[in-house]
Parts: sequence; structure tokens; C-alpha cells
Amino acid sequence: MTAKESDYMNEHSKDAYQVMVAGHELFGHGSGKLIMAQNGKCPIEAVDPITNEKFDSCYKDGETYNERFGEFSSSYEECRADLSGLYL
Repeated sequence: MTAKESDYMNEHSKDAYQVMVAGHELFGHGSGKLIMAQNGKCPIEAVDPITNEKFDSCYKDGETYNERFGEFSSSYEECRADLSGLYL
């Protein structure tokens, strides 16, 4: 890395960190919307980006994120938020 590149990184690292934190909080934590089943069926057609399979279930009436994912719910939540912030 050149001195110019190093100076640039040092100058903008605080701003970049603030954007990452904002993405983590706003998009990461804000993207966990619960899609509730209507009349026993999902109201949307969503596809898993990894397997290309359709989702075949939604949250049941009254079910929460923590109930669905159990002991891993907070880990999944933070992982989604971190990935959103880092990507942005």
C-alpha cells in the first residue's frame, strides 16, 4: 500500500465505520420482517437464493422469530445484521 492510499484509508475509516454500523442497525435488524401465513398459505412466492427452492412455509399466526429459531435466534439476527452492514 502506498503512503497516499494509507492516508486515504486513515482519513475515511471513521466515516466507513459509521456507514457500516448504520447498515447493520437499519437494514440488518430492520430486514427481519415476519411473513405471516394467510389462510394456511404464504402470501408471497419467495425463492431460496442458495438452493433455488421455493419456501414452503411462513410464520404461523402468533408465532415469533424467537420461537421459530429457538436458541439460535439471536445469532441469526446478529449475523444478518452484520452481513448487511458489511455488504453496504
